[in-house]
Amino acid sequence: QIEFLDNYLVLMLQFQLVLIIAIVPALTASSLGQEKERGTLFALFGTQLSSRQILLGKLLGRLILIVPLVLTTLPILVFIVTFTGRGLTPIFLALAQEAIIAFALGAACLLFAIWIRRTADAVIASYLFMGLAYLIIRGFTASLPEASWFDPVENLHQLLSAGSRLALVAHLAVWVLLGAICLRLGWGRLRKVCVEQHDKK
Repeated sequence: QIEFLDNYLVLMLQFQLVLIIAIVPALTASSLGQEKERGTLFALFGTQLSSRQILLGKLLGRLILIVPLVLTTLPILVFIVTFTGRGLTPIFLALAQEAIIAFALGAACLLFAIWIRRTADAVIASYLFMGLAYLIIRGFTASLPEASWFDPVENLHQLLSAGSRLALVAHLAVWVLLGAICLRLGWGRLRKVCVEQHDKK
């Protein structure tokens, strides 16, 4: 019974992580496109809000929508780890990983939303980029083990299999850095690119 619950815990956390990875691009890449089509983004440019505040507001506003999805499974996860004796640390680390991955992916997808004017095109480009990046990471993992730091599912599996916590910290640090770079590029180019697109239209 304990072995069954342990396997169920691993499966549930992996499924939840994959679901978040699948949902975040659709939520975030579409946010700015809808604002551009309605013309409300340029109204924001006329306020005292900075580009950083606008972009962070869009990102956090979309990511808050997936919080109920994560919290729904929390009681059963706590019950399983208590029953199996795993402790709460793996749960907290897995939830931290989900939050960081969602943040980094959302920031990257907002870049597509800035550079691509149409909402549908930005969402499609985000999914294509994610699929291509994952294939490249899997291709390099055999010859370059450090490439596995970018693979969320593999690192979650290592965490739940009592793998090295240091590897997980490196994995999370890489994703935090990636998200911060994408956000910095985004708010640095937001106004200029969007105004140019508006003028061309």
